[in-house]
Amino acid sequence: MWLEDRPLAAFGYNQAAYKLEVRDTFFGWNEEKRKELLPHVINNYRFLILPWVQVKNLASHIIALSIKQVKKDWPLLYGVVPYILETFIDFNQYKGTCYKDSNWQYVGKTSGYAKV
Repeated sequence: MWLEDRPLAAFGYNQAAYKLEVRDTFFGWNEEKRKELLPHVINNYRFLILPWVQVKNLASHIIALSIKQVKKDWPLLYGVVPYILETFIDFNQYKGTCYKDSNWQYVGKTSGYAKV
């Protein structure tokens, strides 16, 4: 995200984690249902507001803008309509407040293994 010629923030999405017990349990997915719907789940893997940017409520505003944009871009790039967005928060470092304020729902704690 830019303001004129100055960067403000970065936001990135990629495909979702293949197996995620808390997500699959939350939605009641069995193996077959997960394989069917997983292409429609995308992961917000990067969110950074640059340190010199100090604007109240900017984080939730950027999240909303990114969702609008990814809903347009993802089908054009990958031929799949996203139904579900997910993200991971390291609660040792962050509170996840901007996601809570943007109406994202906490579905549980993962085991913490990296995607391979």
